[in-house]
Amino acid sequence: MMDYFDFAVLADRTSINRQLIQARRNGLITREEYEGGRNVDIIAREQREGTAPHRLAAIEVSVTFNEDDLKNAAERAAAITRITGIPTGAFLITRNVWPETVAAIATQLGVTIIRRP
Repeated sequence: MMDYFDFAVLADRTSINRQLIQARRNGLITREEYEGGRNVDIIAREQREGTAPHRLAAIEVSVTFNEDDLKNAAERAAAITRITGIPTGAFLITRNVWPETVAAIATQLGVTIIRRP
């Protein structure tokens, strides 16, 4: 994630959740997008003193993961970008080693996989 952020902190989920609720009420997002946005494991924001965040990160944490986890990460980041107007990167953190086919799918979906032993 250091390639994405110089320094990150947890984002204010209350504000993002309110935006998701309002977007759902206004029919701007589907129920699935709403639930996906609410179910992101971690949302981080770029920390720059005295400024609004320029980027967010939607982070999924998965002990064992598959293609669905990658799709979820990408879709949830896209929903948060649409709702907040702030570019949101998709990340998946896992302990597992993944085959090259998974890496190719992640690249295609725009998801960065981070391995944490």
